[in-house]
Amino acid sequence: LGPVSDKTLLDIGGGVGAIPFAMIADGLAAVTNVDASPAYHEVVQEEAERRKQTSKFRFHSGDFVSMAKDILASNIVTLDRVICCYEDMPALVSTSIEKADNIYAVVYPRSVWWNRIFFSLANLSLRVLGKDFRTYLHDTDSVQALIRSRGFQNRHHTDLLIWQVSVYERVA
Repeated sequence: LGPVSDKTLLDIGGGVGAIPFAMIADGLAAVTNVDASPAYHEVVQEEAERRKQTSKFRFHSGDFVSMAKDILASNIVTLDRVICCYEDMPALVSTSIEKADNIYAVVYPRSVWWNRIFFSLANLSLRVLGKDFRTYLHDTDSVQALIRSRGFQNRHHTDLLIWQVSVYERVA
């Protein structure tokens, strides 16, 4: 990512805030945290209070794509394990990348055969349990092509067993 001093972060689906807290320690100026779960916001707010960093955070609860027009752009946008929770990947990626001034970082599942089996079984289990939530395994090439089409170039990519991590930078 490079230096983050005095930069801003939009963390979409930020969960417990691991990314922003790590970046604040490196000098990040401000965080906009968007999560569909109010419970995660409570955890992050409590931790920000404990660390005396509440002034660095703005919180938005709900579906990012629906509320994006009300959210300011940031130097850095992160989606850590969010793309797989959203059925309409093109809408999520297109809308979120519009908010990235310089850096766009994503962690999402690799579209490999073992993940297809795993995701199918996970969704079957959710269905049997009567849950509405589903997971989605989006095609890696489609995600990458969409990001590149918006003027970003891949600067880092790592494949793990299940996940892939990519950091993109806007090209001039």
